[in-house]
Order: sequence, then structure tokens, then C-alpha cells
Amino acid sequence: MKAHNAYIIDDGNGHSLITVTLDYQYFKQDLTAFEKRVISMIPKGGQRRVSQIELATLLGTTKRVIRETILSATKKGVPIVTDNSNKIGGYYIARTKEELNNGIRKAKHQANETLNRMVGLANADLSKWS
Repeated sequence: MKAHNAYIIDDGNGHSLITVTLDYQYFKQDLTAFEKRVISMIPKGGQRRVSQIELATLLGTTKRVIRETILSATKKGVPIVTDNSNKIGGYYIARTKEELNNGIRKAKHQANETLNRMVGLANADLSKWS
């Protein structure tokens, strides 16, 4: 079975620091009915965005459910990106390579922040906090 390598973090010199291998079978999974409903409410193109709160309110659910649903749909290949350039932020479906690359850049930044947090936790001196 084929696999797809996603190079999550690079060192700025073109060297991958973390590689995640995903099975192509994951991409073949069908979207659920709820995922399709959520996607239908997300604007196409970066000119307009919709927030988690707006989606949760419209669908009568929580921000957490929306976040998990969008993550699942994105893993299945739907190009949903996040734009936090204003205080509200929001989601849109990328229509151009530039929009997609902006989303990838922001996701890499978030992944770096998560990794930095993990390093901090791994290096924590528990004796100072007991």
C-alpha cells in the first residue's frame, strides 16, 4: 500500500526535522454527513471567513466539535485553512495555491509552537514545582 510523507517541520535549509507518514487509505475515507454540512457553510476563497463560534451556533453544536470536524475533513483532503489575521479569525476553503500555501505556513508555525511546548515539558525540572 502506498504512503504519503508529510514534511511537517524543516530547519530552514530544506532539511526535514519531522516526517509523518500517512497511509493513502486515510485519504480515501468518505466525508461524513456532518462534515459535508460544515463544509457547505465554509466560504470558498480567502476574502471571507467563518469563525468556529459562527459555525457552532449555526449547527447547534460546540466549538470543539467544529474544530474536530474541520480537522477530520482536512485530513481527508479538504483544503480548509485558518486565517487569524484579525481578532476573530476564521476558516475558508483555499481556492488558489497561494491561499493553500498560506494555510500550510500557518499550520507549520502552529506545529513548531506545539513542538516547543513538548520540549519545554520534556525538560521541566519537577523538583522546582513540587
